[in-house]
Amino acid sequence: MKQYKFTIEDKFKYIKIAESNGLKKTILHFAEEFREIYKNRSKSKNGIKN
Repeated sequence: MKQYKFTIEDKFKYIKIAESNGLKKTILHFAEEFREIYKNRSKSKNGIKN
């Protein structure tokens, strides 16, 4: 699996979330987004193999 590259906008988004909501909510938000990215990439790769 390739390493996901974060854009500057992504980094600022998580910093702003951390400042306003705290670290715990930021981690949960990041985990949810990363899960969606991974799930979408897995579906596209599985579609190519079949």
